[in-house]
Amino acid sequence: MRRNSLRMTSSDRPTSSFFVATPPAKIANQLLGFLFEGYGIDYIDKRNGLVNAVTLDDVKRVAARLLKADELIVTVVGKPQGLARQ
Repeated sequence: MRRNSLRMTSSDRPTSSFFVATPPAKIANQLLGFLFEGYGIDYIDKRNGLVNAVTLDDVKRVAARLLKADELIVTVVGKPQGLARQ
């Protein structure tokens, strides 16, 4: 995905099929999960359109609601150079 854009490269796009080379039992489990969560029987057909309909403004609006800069926790592992302890 390019910065400041929701346009995706072909490798970023959702696959056109959920079930490429997936065993039948796993497919059945995923379908039951979709139904259990209330997505409806046609969710698989609609999913890519729903994902592609998300705009940059949608992402910014949700991020502003969910991510609060003063509440974020940063965990540093190792001994990075130039990082001041606060």
